[in-house]
Amino acid sequence: MNDTRTAPSDAVGFDFLWAALTQRARWIAAGIVVGLIAAAVYLVVTPRNYVASTQVNVAAVSADPLVGDKAPSMLVDFSTELQIARSAEVAHAAQDSLGDGWTTEELQGVEASGDAEGTVVTLTYSHPDRDRAVAGADALATAYLDQRVELTRTRFEDTLTALDEAIKNYQTDYAASISSKQRQLLSQRLSSLRERRTQLAYASFDAGTVLSFAEDNPVYRSPSTLKYLLVGALGGLVLGVVLSLLAYAWMRRPRSTADLERVFHAPVFIGVGPAGDAQRWDLAAAQAAHATRAAQGVTVLRDGDDAETVAAADAVTHATGAQMLAADTHRAERLAAVQQGTDVLLVGPVRWTTTQCAELQRDLASVGVTLRGIITTAAKH
Repeated sequence: MNDTRTAPSDAVGFDFLWAALTQRARWIAAGIVVGLIAAAVYLVVTPRNYVASTQVNVAAVSADPLVGDKAPSMLVDFSTELQIARSAEVAHAAQDSLGDGWTTEELQGVEASGDAEGTVVTLTYSHPDRDRAVAGADALATAYLDQRVELTRTRFEDTLTALDEAIKNYQTDYAASISSKQRQLLSQRLSSLRERRTQLAYASFDAGTVLSFAEDNPVYRSPSTLKYLLVGALGGLVLGVVLSLLAYAWMRRPRSTADLERVFHAPVFIGVGPAGDAQRWDLAAAQAAHATRAAQGVTVLRDGDDAETVAAADAVTHATGAQMLAADTHRAERLAAVQQGTDVLLVGPVRWTTTQCAELQRDLASVGVTLRGIITTAAKH
């Protein structure tokens, strides 16, 4: 059972959205299907890789013993670690350990990540073959640690060379100096350099250890089938919603009472009871009479000659005292038949296009006539 279907102004947006989503649901379904197809095509054309990861605890090694009082995390720069991990030297060392069947180029696709405040580095390596992805990740991790040791050893040796050269120069200056004050200053500097060189003898070259090998960690397939299908479905859902809104906004014909209300900006009244019931249109007629009670006159535009439309038009005409006019009357004759200041009621299935609906509204507005309601006899409301 229904009467008028007017909605508060602040709910019009929601009503429009709800009507679009429910009445144009096929567009949403089509959008989801398109999204799934796009995801499936992407998965087919995109090479599949296995992603293996190895976790390494990086030791904060340094050729300078004076940094030993700093936190280990302060000595680890992840941007530098990434460059080391992706270097050609690491790839070449990993290729040597893996043996024939591997190339340096294919081992340069490693990625390094970690917590900027920690010392754990995760190395990930991708390969179409799962076993090779695991083997490559472990070999790269070992080569990465070896490369860190080599770099530290090189810096250590350069530091020793520089210290020995500085000590030698200060010793020469000390022997040639005749000023006691200058000799005292040179002696202090020599003592500091010798002490620093002695400390370097205790420098450690432990670059770190492997916390977990690739085989011990989950090996993922990339791209993930489930992930991309879900993304495709979600993207298709968004596309479908947009299409349903556009389709509803640009609909060619109103399909429901809500559509009629939106197009005509007038309430819709419907029959109560089964078709053929003698009192089916009494409530709608009473509602129409109430909507037009202040009018100087009322005209009923009857759209159709079927039994239900005739019955509804007769009931409304009797309740309002309106004159009857066929809706398909020529536009000029129709406007001539209505008087300025009167109200119009439209009765019938109203299967018009939105263009025809807008045309009727413009015609009525041009002569100061108001459309007060629609009594729809369509089987589906």
